[in-house]
Amino acid sequence: MNTIKFQTVANFIKAMATQNKFSVETSSRLGDGIVLRDNTVFVRKEIPATQSGETSILDVNGLELPGVQSFKGRALNKLNNQVITHIKVGYATNAASGKAGALKYVNDNAGVPAGLQTANVIVEQSGKTVIKMPISDLIKPDKDGRNAYTELSSFALLREDAEFDIKLEFAQGTDLGAEKHYVAVSLKGMGTFEK
Repeated sequence: MNTIKFQTVANFIKAMATQNKFSVETSSRLGDGIVLRDNTVFVRKEIPATQSGETSILDVNGLELPGVQSFKGRALNKLNNQVITHIKVGYATNAASGKAGALKYVNDNAGVPAGLQTANVIVEQSGKTVIKMPISDLIKPDKDGRNAYTELSSFALLREDAEFDIKLEFAQGTDLGAEKHYVAVSLKGMGTFEK
């Protein structure tokens, strides 16, 4: 893969390695045993209808399950670091609980309730904010049958073997309505992986 984006992310990874942002093993194996490939870190979760303040959508005991969560717990695996270039927040509703992996998520003005549009999405790792954005900035209509991601103006990084959290920050007294509510957060970019 030799696209401009790939080269830019590869150079970013090398710069982070020289700044000791990765484990010694990852840094020493870059280019020889560690590869860079497209990857999306995501979680889909049911959330309560009534919200105030911050709500984590990750569970320390969360399982890597197709359609629900792409990683185990609250940390990426050893040698897996995620450079985030795009983000998407989706919303779904259903009368039943336990449907996080079985619903179609939307991220347009008509489908996302006002209480979620006025919230923030926050990604934190090791006590530092990696991303904090209003969900209203991430509302994008479908294009050609595909939900659009929002491209970040700079790269964000999730590091291996360090706990991280994905939170929603709601206005006080937010009420999303009577149905069951589900949120999907997808962090798209490129990840480091063992060959």
